[in-house]
Amino acid sequence: MKTQTAALFFGVTSLISAIAQNQPTPVPVKIAKPSIGTGIEVTTDQPATVAAYFKVDLVPIVAGTIQMLQKDIGDSFTAGETLVEIEPIGAPGTRTALTAPFDGVVSTRSVDPGAVVASALVIPEVNALLSLERTDIVTVSAQVPESFGTFLDENTRGELKIDALPGRVFQCKPTRYAPNFANNDRTREVQIDLFNGTAAQFDAFNQKIAATPQNNLKGGKQPALPGGVQPGEAAGLMPGMFGSLKLTATRFKDTPLIPSGAIFRQGGVPFMMKVENGVARKRQIAIEVDHGVSARVRWTDGSQMTELLPGDEFIATNPSSIEDGTAVAPAP
Repeated sequence: MKTQTAALFFGVTSLISAIAQNQPTPVPVKIAKPSIGTGIEVTTDQPATVAAYFKVDLVPIVAGTIQMLQKDIGDSFTAGETLVEIEPIGAPGTRTALTAPFDGVVSTRSVDPGAVVASALVIPEVNALLSLERTDIVTVSAQVPESFGTFLDENTRGELKIDALPGRVFQCKPTRYAPNFANNDRTREVQIDLFNGTAAQFDAFNQKIAATPQNNLKGGKQPALPGGVQPGEAAGLMPGMFGSLKLTATRFKDTPLIPSGAIFRQGGVPFMMKVENGVARKRQIAIEVDHGVSARVRWTDGSQMTELLPGDEFIATNPSSIEDGTAVAPAP
């Protein structure tokens, strides 16, 4: 009986030894853990246009004869200044004055003194006598795609390049953006108000605004002095200029992020190779953002999602080359 027991013990020991000797050698792989705190930068580069901050068509409010109109294209004016005087029909010797609603310049002129004009109150399609623009501030507009539009916030950075000003890059930030996406092209409008003068003029402008409660600024928001302008110089932006606006938004700070190279797809479904007790396990993931360098993902079983934990380990490079269930070890 003792002999049989000894033989059985020897056989089991031999089997265990054989199994131990046949264990596969772990495959060396690059193993990483989620990084936290860096955030992901998402960018978009879109066509941009420059427009006057204000633009108004000055139309006749009475029918009559133009008696005074001295301003011409390119002439400047100040708020409250009389720009046009009309002698109404049936009231000789009287004058109806049209005044400037803001400081600006004349962009177009369509009539001369002596011309007889109709009242815009009677004929709405009557031509404007003068077109007025405010250009000490300009508004840059761009349409951003839906894939980027959800990232817009007060920390979004902008770089404006103008075709007519090669080599110059203006740093800026969005002043406002639309609260919705357009139905026709699924884009969201971004507007940036930029002061068009020098830094010294900008300081004087701010002092004037501070002393003028009713300043008529859009949304009460002051324009910004663009970066990238040399000391003593002005941006020189003109309505009608065309260029490109690059916007950069940073999201997911203090959130677990992974390198994009840790993601692989099979049948269009994204996966990662999670390392559990020294063994690679294929785990499905849901991707929120992947910008080619870093990605924001969650584990998922197809119905529920769970956050990556700081201690989770995964294969960081070439994960598709490792089969599910392979023993792995950190590469030197």
